[in-house]
Amino acid sequence: GKEIMFNKKRSKHRRVPGINTTSTADISFMLLVFFLITTSIDNNKGILRQMPPPAANQETTLQVKRRNVMLVRLDDNNQLLCDEQTVTHGQLKERIMAFVENADDSEQLPEKTLKEVAMIGSRQVSDRHVIVVETGAKTSYQAYIQLLETVNGAYAQLRDKLAMECFGKPYVNCSAREREAVATCYPQRISESAINEDKGGQR
Repeated sequence: GKEIMFNKKRSKHRRVPGINTTSTADISFMLLVFFLITTSIDNNKGILRQMPPPAANQETTLQVKRRNVMLVRLDDNNQLLCDEQTVTHGQLKERIMAFVENADDSEQLPEKTLKEVAMIGSRQVSDRHVIVVETGAKTSYQAYIQLLETVNGAYAQLRDKLAMECFGKPYVNCSAREREAVATCYPQRISESAINEDKGGQR
């Protein structure tokens, strides 16, 4: 009986061994690295684009009529040109809008196609235009992104205008079906390929 009591007293004063935190830190670091490697990063935010190669190196060729083509170019000095005329970003935006819309059905501007558009009805759709983007060998990435923002801004303003006319609200506030209808009328047709101008008759 005394021996048992003695063992119980000893157990009360037994020291708890210390915890080795080194291995814990190693495990935490390995888990962190694992999650960094396996976690996918959303690249859809903002504009993430790879600059097209200089025009001389492009092999893909589009066959379109000259009236349907607008050439937008950034030279080696980041100078912005539209159909070989120097322009500002504001001027380029206005030119793109007038070019794509072709409100007066000018023969000098892109052809349009009569289509039955869901939720809008029968409408002349600007589905033949092409905006060709070219960059120089020394064009900066920042200038290229600014150019794309200007082009996208022109399309956005055209879509906003049509959405207000047809649905009484901005494009971003439209339903998915309404946005699809508006985008059908003003599809984004941006090319980074060389152009072979077709001056012939109807397609």
